[in-house]
Amino acid sequence: MSTLTFKGTQKLLTSLILIFALVMGATFTSSASTTDEEERFKVEMKLEDGWHGVNFDNTFKDWGVPSFIYAKPSQNAGSGNINFASAVCKSLDDSECLKPGLNLIVRALFDKCTSDTESDCIVSFGATKLDGTKLTGELKEVLTARHSFSGDAKQGIPDGTGATIWTLKDANTTLDYAIAAGVELNVNGAAESRAAGNDSRVNRSKMIFSLQPVEMVNSSEYKEVEMKIEDGILTGNSSSLERGCFVVAEGRCALTKAFDTTMKFEITIRLSKGVPGWMVGRIQDFKLTSKVLSTQNGFEMTVSGNPSRIGAVITWAKWKDTTAEIRSLYEQGVDGRRWRPDKPASELLIKDGEARTILTYLNEAGERSIKHFNAWLPLISDKASAMRTRWNLQSVEDRSGQYDKCSAGKGLVGVINSNASVFSDGPPTFNKATGTLEYKVAAPHYTSDGKTKHIGNYDLTMRSDVARCLYGFSSAPISATVSIESDGGTNIITTESVNEVNGLIKLRASGFTFSSPTIKVKLSQDGAGSTSSVTPTSTPSSNTSAAVKNGKKTITCLKGVTKKKVTAINPKCPKGFKRA
Repeated sequence: MSTLTFKGTQKLLTSLILIFALVMGATFTSSASTTDEEERFKVEMKLEDGWHGVNFDNTFKDWGVPSFIYAKPSQNAGSGNINFASAVCKSLDDSECLKPGLNLIVRALFDKCTSDTESDCIVSFGATKLDGTKLTGELKEVLTARHSFSGDAKQGIPDGTGATIWTLKDANTTLDYAIAAGVELNVNGAAESRAAGNDSRVNRSKMIFSLQPVEMVNSSEYKEVEMKIEDGILTGNSSSLERGCFVVAEGRCALTKAFDTTMKFEITIRLSKGVPGWMVGRIQDFKLTSKVLSTQNGFEMTVSGNPSRIGAVITWAKWKDTTAEIRSLYEQGVDGRRWRPDKPASELLIKDGEARTILTYLNEAGERSIKHFNAWLPLISDKASAMRTRWNLQSVEDRSGQYDKCSAGKGLVGVINSNASVFSDGPPTFNKATGTLEYKVAAPHYTSDGKTKHIGNYDLTMRSDVARCLYGFSSAPISATVSIESDGGTNIITTESVNEVNGLIKLRASGFTFSSPTIKVKLSQDGAGSTSSVTPTSTPSSNTSAAVKNGKKTITCLKGVTKKKVTAINPKCPKGFKRA
């Protein structure tokens, strides 16, 4: 998929930003708040043999990574040739990174905009309190970073700085927040791109928005993240991040604090170019707006919403207490291992589980993580180790290619927000056999208190033209049903609303619980002809049939063009809705 330059009409911009936004979060009782102690909870390395640990709370590393320029051999480069060695570049003009056969991966964190014409920068940050009071953020400092670099506007490569620290003042209280916002891009041929002096070889692959309340702490114990090449792989020292720093400079740590989840936060960035594909995040009541810049190329994008509370899963078990499924996963090999610090290198590949100690770090997204999570679930008593608060968003790749036919050339395809501990690492999968969009999530059944349930809610906003293309639908109205399927059967969805307004299909459902369900959305049309070989058959909603078995019934409620389905033993329409 090619990167759009945003030189088109307002209609194109609208179709780019008001797109497939799949927002899925969870609700909690007001008493279940996150403390700073839970926010900073971490797993300690065991100092005796026979222990095996797992850490699914690995998201902080996505945001703690600094700006950098990394040169690596292209796939066509000959292996073993010294000219093709990987390197962390000092600048775009670093001679070590301009050798033939090298491509670049660039991560550029943004600073605050200094003028109305500057692009690839942070325009503003603010928040709205529950009572409607608006707070305006002020830039406090830009953290120093050894890998900072000057970009090249002609190539479309922004400056890369350190993370920024902002303040919000509320009466006599001042709160600090760290922002890591920016882009990642690929340069196909570093020397060739430099010689061309344009952006023909530069492709933006990722956008990142990340915010965290922090406490600024000074100590020589905190070390800046340094990017290095180890065994041909780019790595970064994350010891300070593991100590609870959201972002870090040499001797300076932005120590994480818990969000006030009742506050709605907002970040606006100015971009010279957009990024195609999908985005995933941790923002509830998510909103994405944008406006074209009339005086220059590019646009401003505003992301807003409330923080999500995430059930972090970090636990240890003795090898003898693990299950056959867990042991099988270790036999298959695990990534992100951390061995006992006093173990000699000669024993790193030891096979005896009783004679080794391993802490395994797993990403929050992907089938592999979901598989490991389900295997470990019986040993964590189905409750979170700690409840984190998060507000972030980043691009992900659609490796399936299922949406290419319907989205090629149309920019950003969708946004997924989830409070699950782990989730699918791409967009929903389109199951042609059943005509459903399917998305996997997993989280403990209970929060860290072991009593409060995770209660899920699910919001889907899908551009109508993409849905019609995917399903082969006509221009007739589209309806939808949702089911949440787990190993124990289908969960009841207590509230469901569907409407189609301004070219968007919006769907909302709530009332399901974790541990590892698959969310299935089925779109349908009554009496509409199909223009594609993909023609889903119409079947009763599985959650409706389950409700009948449990003595519950479903009613339909209307409020203008919005429709809600409420399933309960004695269903009643929400305030402002009337029974259809």
